[in-house]
Amino acid sequence: MNLKLLKYIVTVAEERNLTRAAARLRISQPSLTQNINNLEAQLGAQLFDRSVSPLELTYAGNIYVSWAKSVLLGEMETYQKIKKISGPKRTRLSVGLASHRSLIMIPPIARPMFEKFPNCDFSYINGTMEELLSKLNVHTLDLVIGSGLHSSVHYSNIHITEEQLVLAAPVSYGLSKVACAPEYRDYPAIQLAQINTYPLIAYPEDFFLGRSIRDLCEQENFVAHYRIECTNVELGHTLVGQGLGICLLPELYVRLSPPLEGVEYFTLKGRSISRSVTLTYTNGRALSNEAKYFIDLFRKEFGS
Repeated sequence: MNLKLLKYIVTVAEERNLTRAAARLRISQPSLTQNINNLEAQLGAQLFDRSVSPLELTYAGNIYVSWAKSVLLGEMETYQKIKKISGPKRTRLSVGLASHRSLIMIPPIARPMFEKFPNCDFSYINGTMEELLSKLNVHTLDLVIGSGLHSSVHYSNIHITEEQLVLAAPVSYGLSKVACAPEYRDYPAIQLAQINTYPLIAYPEDFFLGRSIRDLCEQENFVAHYRIECTNVELGHTLVGQGLGICLLPELYVRLSPPLEGVEYFTLKGRSISRSVTLTYTNGRALSNEAKYFIDLFRKEFGS
């Protein structure tokens, strides 16, 4: 198979003019014409109708050019694959995390990783913890940034820090006027009873945030008024900004995200609600250099 000849035919079909095709191929027009004539004689069929200008493909020509293009495309793809495997070995690191963590936790890590490992491709995958652990089990993910400790039989957990939970409320509710002095960072403290007349934005009960707010209300004999339920921290936060209710948020998310106008944040007086931030990987699986470096960077950036 003469790949050069295939390129000649495809170029003539694209240019529909022998002079322009020859110039593009950087060969003489007589030479190009002779190559086409020889091929047509070999096939026993004309590929181009030379009685019209610009040139047109014959029925046989359309069939031949379609085949020639597929052959040339296959040649290019094969060349790229061989070039890829013959070059420096490429690696991949896949990290799973909840969507609300992505914008605050990945940007500080992404560039150092990118620069340290130029031959590594990175995947940052969002999902629920159940979905992420499922991917971890089949090695679709290398690491999961999660909350809490998971079964030590199946997983190794690296504790990074404790993450406090805070209440987000619309400024229009005026809770800062009845709040007490901060007990954690600069967040004013309020009593749970002080929000019992306001609607709450809740998460499903199988979410840690969803369980936490329900447990608090039960402990205080507080009949909560859940007006909205959502599965997304970012959405809950946005709805607070629209004045639609109060919701529980991870403090790291609040502190490291851009401020949201019309929202203020509180802790609950006398109560510390927190959860662990962990990096999890499957037992028995050796960590790559990329994964180890990611863990070191993550611990330096967010560790307590």
